[in-house]
Amino acid sequence: MGDIRKTEQEILNESYDWLLSLLGVSLWGYDDTPGATGARRLAVNPSGQLETSIAGDTSDPFSGYGLYAFLDDGVIMYIMEQNASGAWIITKVIQATGVTTYAKGSSDAATNWANRASLIYSDYNSTF
Repeated sequence: MGDIRKTEQEILNESYDWLLSLLGVSLWGYDDTPGATGARRLAVNPSGQLETSIAGDTSDPFSGYGLYAFLDDGVIMYIMEQNASGAWIITKVIQATGVTTYAKGSSDAATNWANRASLIYSDYNSTF
């Protein structure tokens, strides 16, 4: 088998999000404290504080989801993510206040994205 390592440029090319015209980045850390399991994804929780989650942690509602669509009209920002089975989550952010709410479903991402303005959104704890 040949060399399967990737060059830095290949990694950057694969990380570029053409929809958003920006480089996609995931923040990862390594927890070496006794009893820790190693790699952890860094994320901002609904309270705006940095926290960590174990890689592949199924208690993280966004684990396994990738970007499906994004819209920022300067007033409301919508971010839709979808997983391999077709389930989706839309995050809605009111930019003037920072209020963030969520809607989710198990199928038909395209229709729900088209109808995003009329979906029912709830806070993080109610949604997940």
